[in-house]
Amino acid sequence: MKIDFISKNALKRLKTREKIDMILRLVKNNTIIVLEGNLSPGEQIELVKETMRQIDPLSFIGIEIIDFTNAEKYGAAKNTASLTIIAPGGKVEVIKKTPNYLSMQVS
Repeated sequence: MKIDFISKNALKRLKTREKIDMILRLVKNNTIIVLEGNLSPGEQIELVKETMRQIDPLSFIGIEIIDFTNAEKYGAAKNTASLTIIAPGGKVEVIKKTPNYLSMQVS
């Protein structure tokens, strides 16, 4: 299984449809994607809709989306780091998830 890390800057340049197409193409090729940042709620909805359209029990059972956000307050400022992991369905198991720690097992 391959893991691709995609920066915020790379995602900014893409329209919603292009992001969804890229994500599904990679996941269907057995790749786990780690996005710097999050998809917008609208993008997540469109991703789920398109995933449901493309499900095939023999070749593509869907995706898993895992959001990992760490927010800590430093005085009045807020430092937020976030990742979104998108994996082929059934390939990733979250073992432990806290605001500061994420442990996953890949099968």
